[in-house]
Amino acid sequence: MLSKVSSRISCAAAVATLCAIGCTAQSFADDLVLAKKGVAPLRNAVLLPNNPTESQRFAAEELASYAKRITGAGLSARVVIENPDAALGEDGFRLYVAKSKLHIVGGKRGALYGVYEVLERFGGCGWFSSKVEVVPKKRVLSVPADLDVTEKPAFPLRSTSWSVIMRHPQMAARLRINGLVVGMTEKFGGLGYRFAKGAGICHTFNQQIPSDVWFKSHPEYFCERNGKRRSGRDVQPCLSNPDVLRIVVSNVLESIKKDPGANIVGVSQNDNCNFCQCEKCEAVLKEEGAQSGLMLRFVNAVAEEVEKVRPDVIVQTLAYQYSKKSPKKTRPRHNVMPCLCLIGNKRHVPIADTELAKWGAMSSHLMVWDYSTNYSNYWYPMPIEDLLAVNMRTFRDDHVTLMFPEGCGVRAEFSELKAYLLAKLMWNPDLDVKALVDRFFAGFYGAAAPFVREYYDRTRKLAAETKESFWVFSEEPPRWYTPELSAWARGRFRLAAEAVSGDPVRLDNVRHAELTPIVVELVRNAKVAKNIFVTRTPERFPSFGALASDYRQACSTLGSEQTVRRNARHLLGWRRAFAETPDRTPRDETEFGVSVFGASPRIDVVDDADGLGGRVLCHKPTSTSMETKLYFSNVAFDDDAEYEIAFRCKTLRDKGDGEAFQAALGPMDSKVVAGKAEVDSQPGVSELITRRVSEVSDGWEWYKFRPRKLTEDLVFAFGSGSWKRGGGIGATKGVLLDRVRFRRVSKKEVVQ
Repeated sequence: MLSKVSSRISCAAAVATLCAIGCTAQSFADDLVLAKKGVAPLRNAVLLPNNPTESQRFAAEELASYAKRITGAGLSARVVIENPDAALGEDGFRLYVAKSKLHIVGGKRGALYGVYEVLERFGGCGWFSSKVEVVPKKRVLSVPADLDVTEKPAFPLRSTSWSVIMRHPQMAARLRINGLVVGMTEKFGGLGYRFAKGAGICHTFNQQIPSDVWFKSHPEYFCERNGKRRSGRDVQPCLSNPDVLRIVVSNVLESIKKDPGANIVGVSQNDNCNFCQCEKCEAVLKEEGAQSGLMLRFVNAVAEEVEKVRPDVIVQTLAYQYSKKSPKKTRPRHNVMPCLCLIGNKRHVPIADTELAKWGAMSSHLMVWDYSTNYSNYWYPMPIEDLLAVNMRTFRDDHVTLMFPEGCGVRAEFSELKAYLLAKLMWNPDLDVKALVDRFFAGFYGAAAPFVREYYDRTRKLAAETKESFWVFSEEPPRWYTPELSAWARGRFRLAAEAVSGDPVRLDNVRHAELTPIVVELVRNAKVAKNIFVTRTPERFPSFGALASDYRQACSTLGSEQTVRRNARHLLGWRRAFAETPDRTPRDETEFGVSVFGASPRIDVVDDADGLGGRVLCHKPTSTSMETKLYFSNVAFDDDAEYEIAFRCKTLRDKGDGEAFQAALGPMDSKVVAGKAEVDSQPGVSELITRRVSEVSDGWEWYKFRPRKLTEDLVFAFGSGSWKRGGGIGATKGVLLDRVRFRRVSKKEVVQ
């Protein structure tokens, strides 16, 4: 519901538009009047069935409450809530008028969904986020006298991870979402499907057969890669090993025993592609023609044991990355649900995945895990709305039964709109998307709707015209989102903000929509803004101080969301470029510490008295990638000079020997080579510096790359040593990076 302040400022324009769009029945003489201003209400106007459910009781309360809010009067006609027959299921409902009574037929969730249908379709109500609802003021709330409508969902399970729904159960109920919602009590109809607690809904093998428990005594339980058994979180179990099956079955049965209310249990691959290549696993692969064949054989065997004790439980597994391709021979058991994950599909065109139809044809239950945001930057434009209905119809036609379009746990570009459309279309993919968008904009943005809608329509038109490809991990904003478009958009958003200046909730909605042009320009300019100066002519480099106010506005709007995963990387870059004033004094040498590195959120910033500014970056031995980077596009240097790049680090020993750290200097996306001679003979490659634990001291040490002329495409990268069983694992507790030094060198030093 709206806050007290925003409720008082109910936007008349929004209400009028919503009524025009959503209220299909007006008060005619032969309509059944449910409530009318000035007419005394009936006592006990809503008749409930014997032993009503909590959600049926709540449905009666909601109908009476909203009728009074709409008309100022209580219900003046009888409403009968009836239990459904089996054909309607838990979610379906029927609305019909008979003998001057409105009948709402629906059970566990259906009665509540039916009430919200009455309020939305005939009362003009709208629910657009946990803070924004529209309740029109009308003299009469009525329904047609010949009303007889039955609705059932296209997909039995409808869920999404968009926070506007996932964390708000009442909002989820209003949008008919019935799965994976936090706090979805029986009052709101409960969850239609619930995964067994403990293992989660995906990537369950790490919990069901953890390598840190079993590898030491039984390395044969885990994948063989290049002739060696592997351990750690980034591996898969050996699915042809009968003991692995025994252990997983035992843990699965224990999890459903502890959670008797669950009706789905996940048995699925870890989030990596290190499947087993042992002789037995390879033999199955040869028979099946796909890794999914071995996976299904294993999961079918688990499901057979599950059925013996819980025939109501479905066993879910992933068709994801290497297991996405369907097998030649094996088919899922009747109590197995493959979950096809469409993470790699392009998003500028409708989903046309040949595996979708194959999995749908062979499965009694099929789940689709789709994606609806850009995980590289949540605020990049993601123009997918017009394709959502097309894709939902494809999923329905290919026999998908459970839908999970993943979003994100924070606000993103038009996140509330995407969540609203997804919820509506998971119920009925044949709905008119334009009418839904019209309704949403009028309610969510109120008086600001015309200006935000103009921006929305223009960006979606540009995306459709250019047909520029994008997917859910696009690192760059689209080319069509030009600086000129950003400037125009900011003007539209200024007008939008003025229109709702007295409505704090809708003003906040406008500010979040405005983040996209702000973020695009901050990212674009942060890549070229100079924050390190090692030049004799600093005056020739432009200042980006004019963007400081945009940086502050972005941080203010994001609020606590500044710490969100990938956004943390962008916020760090913006702070360096626009919030800190670099020292532009002419110089031949400079040192700098952690504040200028483009560090991954997975790298810890820790206190250390010996570090520059008392802070250092700690790289733990968990990856083979060099995640701390310094981009030379942010460095002001002299083109005609050569520089020596050096860094200072310290290795924290653990036990044994292995790679301590790795560092590289070279062009972005270049081949990495090992020595000076190779770098000299192969222009465009990166110089690599590595050390084993046995080669380093216990204290801080400097390491130098060879002197070279600098270019803006260079990158300095640093990370822990390769983490391999029998190699670097256990060799260090971490490697600390303290600072990097740029030093202009003489011709004599270069020759040496």
